Amino acid sequence: MKSTIMPAVAVLALTASSLLAAAPGAGASPSGRSGGCNVVSYTSEAGWPGVDAHWPATGHWATVSSGCTSIGLMTHHTRTVRVCTPSACNTWKEAKKEVWTTIAHNAIPGKQFYVQFRNVNASSGQIAY
Repeated sequence: MKSTIMPAVAVLALTASSLLAAAPGAGASPSGRSGGCNVVSYTSEAGWPGVDAHWPATGHWATVSSGCTSIGLMTHHTRTVRVCTPSACNTWKEAKKEVWTTIAHNAIPGKQFYVQFRNVNASSGQIAY
């Protein structure tokens, strides 16, 4: 009986740890979640009254890398963020300080976007796209 239970427990433990490591927003590295994404340091442009901070700068767009399936962000301060494309913005999400957070799933390679940070304060950290 013992020999049957122990392997089953080991398989369950291994499966649970694999699921946690791959969970979006669980602190996994961007390469572990997003394969072919560019990973760069960023500093957003500050906003002004009525306009939230954003990256990249006003009038510029970032482009999702080929082979990249999500957009991830690690900020130096907890921020509320969303991804906008030329046609729409997604819902606001909380990106916790120093934790990789998936801010857009099912990214389309070649699609243009920018990241909006709620409020006027500039943001810095790393982005995978």
